[in-house]
Amino acid sequence: MTIQIPKELSVRNPLIQPSVDSKGFYLYNWISFEELRKTVASDYLWLLSKLLIPFGIVVILGWLYDFYILWDTRFIWTIIGLTGVYALIFLVIIFRMIMRSWTFLHISNIVFTDTHLGIGGEIVPYTNYEIMKERIQDWGEEFEEEFMMPSKLDEKISQFKARVFTWWASKEEEKAKKESSLLDGCGNMDGCSPRWADGCGSGGCDADDMGWAVLFVVILFWLVAVYWISIRIFYALGWIFSFFIGYVFVGTMKMIVTFQWREEMQIQGLFEKLETISSELIMSKNMIIKILNNATEGSWDTGVSGVVNAFDMTIGKAWSGINLVKKLRKTLENSKYATIFKYKTFDTWTKSQILGPINEMIELLSTSLKKLDETIISLRKQIEKTPEPALSIPLETQLKQLEMQRKPLESMQDQWRGVGAKIVVGKF
Repeated sequence: MTIQIPKELSVRNPLIQPSVDSKGFYLYNWISFEELRKTVASDYLWLLSKLLIPFGIVVILGWLYDFYILWDTRFIWTIIGLTGVYALIFLVIIFRMIMRSWTFLHISNIVFTDTHLGIGGEIVPYTNYEIMKERIQDWGEEFEEEFMMPSKLDEKISQFKARVFTWWASKEEEKAKKESSLLDGCGNMDGCSPRWADGCGSGGCDADDMGWAVLFVVILFWLVAVYWISIRIFYALGWIFSFFIGYVFVGTMKMIVTFQWREEMQIQGLFEKLETISSELIMSKNMIIKILNNATEGSWDTGVSGVVNAFDMTIGKAWSGINLVKKLRKTLENSKYATIFKYKTFDTWTKSQILGPINEMIELLSTSLKKLDETIISLRKQIEKTPEPALSIPLETQLKQLEMQRKPLESMQDQWRGVGAKIVVGKF
């Protein structure tokens, strides 16, 4: 009796149970390389959003130090400070990439068999799936993708990006509200002392106070502008750099995964190749059907010639399929899944992939030979009933041609039966 895949997984991916029932194996790609690359961009934006305040402090202090103390318009210390912040960001990103790589290598590809689940470097019976759920949930949170559910990485990236570019604006709005609440009835800032006795009610503040207020506003505007421009420049540079790091990281992971998961990927690749050959055999069968149907309605000579050409290509595909089955079975027997794989299910599936189209072609050839034999018998009767030898000569010529056409069809049928017999008895 086939053990059912946990219901919640079957609901999330309806392809698993039918695949396991039919061929005993299913490979699910949980975290793709593209999703792995996006985690780098997500980390970058998350860290940048968390460091906006330190970023602003570095910009302001660096600018004040360069401009007011050193009188240096090159802003060397501002750039050094910002470079330090970004160095910290990318050191954290690289550290998180290294930590995440272990998880990725163990969960990127999940193997389902009849009775077990291959995940996290372990082979777990379905009966123990509930025990694994908490760990699986933790892995999903690390990549923002619940097991066998759509990824949330794009959504997270959009959220972090919005947070980076709207944080300063929201802070400015809050500051403006606070300042407006401090305005007195004259429209003066709390710091500009009202002078009721001197006619402040008429808008009076001395020139020094007004000068410092204007200077303060200009400096504040300049700092906000420098901060705003810096955020965008360094965001763009960091985004490009994070893409570069992401692609380098993903390229490294591809090489490691190709080596580490070579068994799973090789097995999946062989299954897919076998399915492709089966589809090609079905296409060849349909082409032969069309050719033979045309032959029965027209010229057997042309029809059989077309069938022979199609047969030469199709028989080669059939033998390729048989050799592929041998290789696939050997790969399974030498893999870590050898003891949990149900070979009876595998044998049934592989035979159906190759034997199904072959049996249909054998039946098709049998039907065509029967029709051809009926045509030959009909011609013989016509020849016997024709009294004039001169009139029977064309019929006899046609009869010889049909008898010649029968031989290749019969030969093809025998060869297909030979291939089918080997598959039935399992002599791959």
